[in-house]
Amino acid sequence: FQKEFAALLVKGLALREEVARHAQGSIASDLVLSRHFLEASFRGACQTARINLEYMKDQRTRSEGTAALASLENEFAAIATP
Repeated sequence: FQKEFAALLVKGLALREEVARHAQGSIASDLVLSRHFLEASFRGACQTARINLEYMKDQRTRSEGTAALASLENEFAAIATP
């Protein structure tokens, strides 16, 4: 579940970035705050996913999960980096 949650947060950040390109006035400060919430949520979801991966007995599933998580982290970082 945490992997899917992290994937949704990546999409949320992408949407937030799109809205921010068009935002004016007071909504701009709300978008700054939303970015911090999305980043904190993403880090939390990734950390929980890492912990869950540690307890997986099946090495293949663990490896695939680790690779998927790394991919999501790279995607999130690419969007988050101005």
